[in-house]
Amino acid sequence: HAKALSELGAAKGGRARAESLTAEQRREIARIAERKRWGEKSGLPRATHSGDLPIGHVVIRCHVLEDGRRLLSGRSVTNAMGLTGRGQGMARFLESKSLKPFVNERLALAISDPIAFTASSGGLPTYGYEAWVLPELCKAVLESSERGKITPAQKAMVEQARILLGAFATVGIIALVD
Repeated sequence: HAKALSELGAAKGGRARAESLTAEQRREIARIAERKRWGEKSGLPRATHSGDLPIGHVVIRCHVLEDGRRLLSGRSVTNAMGLTGRGQGMARFLESKSLKPFVNERLALAISDPIAFTASSGGLPTYGYEAWVLPELCKAVLESSERGKITPAQKAMVEQARILLGAFATVGIIALVD
């Protein structure tokens, strides 16, 4: 059917329409199509709000889902801990001989099963962790360090964990006072 339409000149009409639209109009049409394709059909929870939380030299991408869960993007959590890779970098916590003993069952489950959702801007499904995961990861790293289990390659992660927990404590006390 598409081939027959193309032979009739339908492709020319599509190009002419695209050329008559502004860049912003084309972007909006693409956004609507993307939402229809991925957002509504996915059945995934959708973020109602998204934003960036700067802590030191790290920016953590945050999302609030329709059901109230607070998520941090997988990539942001990975980067915040000083690891490389996309969100799947967190699986290395479960593989590390020096860290694994300090990761409790709840945290291990959360790391191994990130939450799929659609960001507030729409688009492809993305993955994240509930906000409690990051401070728990920091605690696991610090406990491993206190027990002398950290490898030389993980020393930067220990410092990053200290910075993050300090920032979380500051934000927490301010929120409690509010």
